[in-house]
Amino acid sequence: MAVERPTPTAPLSVHQDSLEGKMVTVKEAAYRLGKSTDAVYQWLRTGRLRGRQPGGRGCAILVLESSLNAALLCTFERASAGRGRFGSPPL
Repeated sequence: MAVERPTPTAPLSVHQDSLEGKMVTVKEAAYRLGKSTDAVYQWLRTGRLRGRQPGGRGCAILVLESSLNAALLCTFERASAGRGRFGSPPL
């Protein structure tokens, strides 16, 4: 005897949906950003990076790759701000 399960009427919450995608380790994120792992943990705490701990407390934390890419873009834009056409200060 098969039991019919009701289909959910509400869509997935934004929080759950936004944390799906490719994930990288904190060590990999630190390498890509050129920062220490402590800096990555700080960015996760402050919300600058998004991540999750899928195994629960005591397990590895994973960083959402799209969040990492956004942080890289932001860092690159800040580094090149106020520079001339070829990276030198404007005359």
